[in-house]
Amino acid sequence: MQLKLKQSNFIEISSRGSSQCLNPDNSLLIVGTREGILIKINLNTNSIERQELTDLGSIWFLVTLNSSEFYACGASGTICLFSFDIILKSKLAVHTDEVNCIALSKNKNFLFSVSDDKKVIQWNLAQKSSETIYEHNSSIYSVALCNNFKYVAFGCVDNEIIVYSLENRAIVKRINEINDRIWCLTFTPNNKFLISGDEDQNITFFEYGTWNILMGIKGHNSRVRALDISSDSRVLVTSSLDTTIKLWDLKDVKNGVVKELLKLEGHSDWVKGSIFSNDNKKVYSIGDDCKVGVWTIENLANECPRSSSEYNWLYIVGGFIICIGIIIAFKLKNS
Repeated sequence: MQLKLKQSNFIEISSRGSSQCLNPDNSLLIVGTREGILIKINLNTNSIERQELTDLGSIWFLVTLNSSEFYACGASGTICLFSFDIILKSKLAVHTDEVNCIALSKNKNFLFSVSDDKKVIQWNLAQKSSETIYEHNSSIYSVALCNNFKYVAFGCVDNEIIVYSLENRAIVKRINEINDRIWCLTFTPNNKFLISGDEDQNITFFEYGTWNILMGIKGHNSRVRALDISSDSRVLVTSSLDTTIKLWDLKDVKNGVVKELLKLEGHSDWVKGSIFSNDNKKVYSIGDDCKVGVWTIENLANECPRSSSEYNWLYIVGGFIICIGIIIAFKLKNS
C-alpha cells in the first residue's frame, strides 16, 4: 500500500480542540474544545457555522448518534445529547467526576462511559437507565467497544487495561504489560485486534479473544493521544503530543510488522485527535494550536477492499446479467 498526501488545509478555530465527530455524510464536523465550546464546521465550505459555550467544562470526547445528534462528555461529569445545530436535548448525569471517554454500540442502543470517579457505566438509551458495571482503583481514561457487542475494554491511569465480557458480565482479562498510563483504546472494525496508545509513546497490538500482546511499536516521540481505524480495518491513524499524525499499515500485524505509511505534519502544538472520514478519503485532526487539519490522502480509499455486502450485490447483479444472457441466447438459438 502506497499512500500520498494529496492536499492539506487548516481551519482556524477560536480555542483548543480536544474532541471531534462527523455527521454520517461527512458534511459537518463538530469540534469540542478545552474551553468548553462546541464548534460546528461546514466541511463543504471549510467554514465555521456556529459555536456555543456549554456547561460541560473541557470537552473530552464526542460520539455521533445519528444524522442529527451526537453525545458529548467532559469535565463537568455529565454526558449531553446535542443536535448538530448544537442545541442541548438531554443530559445523562450519574458520574461524580470528569467523564473522560464514551463509546456507543453499533446498534446505538447502549452507551459506555468512563470517568475520574473510577467507574464504568453502561447506559441503556432506549430504557433511559444506567448501571455501573465496573469500578477500578484509579481513574479510567479510555473505553472501546467491539462491533459484535461481546467485549468492552477500559484503559486506566495505573497502566492497566481491563477487558470485560458483556455476555458473562465479568472481567476476562487484566492486561498489565503496559508501562505507562493508557490514553486511548480501539478495536478494529473486523474484531481482530485491540490497540492501545500510552504515555510512553507506545502503540500496542493485542490479539482479539486471547488478549495476548502481538507486538508493540514506539510510534511517536511523545504521548499517543488518540487512535482511529479506517472502515476496512487496514489502516490505523495515530495522534500525538509530538504534533504529528501517522498512518500505519495493519495487514501484517500477526507477523509482527506494522509499516508506517505516512506522516502528517503541520500542527504547531499537541495533536489531540485525528479521525478518518466515513469514505476513508480524508483525515481530520484537532490540536492545541486552535486549528482543524483537513488532510486528503491519495490512494487510501482506492486501497480499501469492498465490504462483503458490496461483493454480495456484485454477485447478484452479475448472476442476473448471466441469466439474461442465457435466456437471450436460448431464444436466438430456437428462433
